[in-house]
Amino acid sequence: MSLKKLSYKALVRPQVEYCSSIWDTHHKIHVQQIERIPNKATQFVFNHYSRFSSMSSMKTKLGWENMQSCPSLQSHQLLDRLKD
Repeated sequence: MSLKKLSYKALVRPQVEYCSSIWDTHHKIHVQQIERIPNKATQFVFNHYSRFSSMSSMKTKLGWENMQSCPSLQSHQLLDRLKD
């Protein structure tokens, strides 16, 4: 496993998942902003910064899921729906 990939999984991803519980993630713009973090990390791991590269295919190669499918984000979105 590359050091860049390991660093993201150990240092960045847990922080984003933890902090996502206080972010307002039921607005599309906020989810997009959160999703930029793993996208930038994916570009960093592959050292491929083209705007035209496919993030989903690179994430699949790494075995990473989207932040939208992260359990902490899903539970927060569910609580928001229950409040309404």
